[in-house]
Amino acid sequence: MTVELLTFEDMQEAFYREVGEESGNSRWKDPTIRKAWINEGQLDVVTKTRCLEEKWTTDVGVYTDEDDEIVTLPDEAYEDGIISIWWIDSNSSYTELTEFNPAFKSIQNDTSSPGTPSQYYRVGRNIYLMPVPVAAGTVCIIGARKPDELVNLSDQSLIEAAFRHLPVKYAVVKAHLEDDEYQKYSLTKAEYLQGILELRAIVKRRRGKVARRMNFPRRLLG
Repeated sequence: MTVELLTFEDMQEAFYREVGEESGNSRWKDPTIRKAWINEGQLDVVTKTRCLEEKWTTDVGVYTDEDDEIVTLPDEAYEDGIISIWWIDSNSSYTELTEFNPAFKSIQNDTSSPGTPSQYYRVGRNIYLMPVPVAAGTVCIIGARKPDELVNLSDQSLIEAAFRHLPVKYAVVKAHLEDDEYQKYSLTKAEYLQGILELRAIVKRRRGKVARRMNFPRRLLG
């Protein structure tokens, strides 16, 4: 039976159970080190699997001045993790925006001919709507996000509970390496990488099923 780790405290207790006896040079006895390692593990898991998704919405007004057509990607979003971007007008009609590469097309927005945005291009973390909006609406960005830092013992990871053992495995790998426990290090690292493969496969299947649904935007925005 799988024990799901619900809180940061559960994850730390699991770390202790897995790491076993400590050696004289164990830096992980310092709670600051344990906290840092588990949080590093969270980021590594999410970066390798892109298992966390979020919907961000930004209200956009009628274009009146320079830069009014720009929406900035949130800090917690992966810049290369955009799944889709939608324009929602005042009647709740959805238009999926297509991205184009400015290297192959002029990116000069014709501000004299505003309309309903149907495309976008990116410069860094800025998303430029084209054409510029003729009416107010909402931009909805659906994409992969980074995890929130675990600080308090009661905090819960955004990683689904069945896979919260993976950041713990990551921390245990680092502890075994610090303690010169090379056999344990190799075994635990192999378990960690296998878990990454399993979670990545689940995310891929789940994302494929969602993308095939005809009412994909309405389900996500509802």
